[in-house]
Amino acid sequence: MPSGEKIEDVRRIILTGSGGPFRTRDLKTFSDIT
Repeated sequence: MPSGEKIEDVRRIILTGSGGPFRTRDLKTFSDIT
């Protein structure tokens, strides 16, 4: 986050891309990602 910004002000995060290491990952394990 840019300096001075608060995490509470984030409304959404948009991730784009080809999937990389998550492309073949089981959806059930996504909650373990930090």
